[in-house]
Amino acid sequence: MQFDKFDPFNTRDVRKLQLVLAGLTTAKHRQRLHDSLQYHAAVLSCAKLAAESASQHLELLKDTFVSLYPQSSDTTTENSTNSLKENFHQLIGRPGEERYEAMLAQFTKPVTSADTAAEEDIRKKAAAIRQQQAGDGNG
Repeated sequence: MQFDKFDPFNTRDVRKLQLVLAGLTTAKHRQRLHDSLQYHAAVLSCAKLAAESASQHLELLKDTFVSLYPQSSDTTTENSTNSLKENFHQLIGRPGEERYEAMLAQFTKPVTSADTAAEEDIRKKAAAIRQQQAGDGNG
């Protein structure tokens, strides 16, 4: 929309402006709903939350989710979840399958041995520092 050429007496320009403003309002509203959804999810993750407060936040979370995603239903969500799981298993494999176990071993072995070597290196450096400090303190 070019505001420098906007004619308030032209019906087409006014309608374009109304559509732009409606779009901005809808985007802002969706962003607020999304922020609210994240807030209530974060509050519910707190372990020290009282039961009454948790149930209130859960209700608000459900209401916000329905407002944000009105086309979602339990069946749609279940189908989406099953589809996602199936795609994951096709790509990665299932526990017990050879390719899954090989992938898992590939990722865990280097990390474990690298962590052990790094921890050992840190222990040696810490012992050397303690020994140096003990020598400085006695001298």
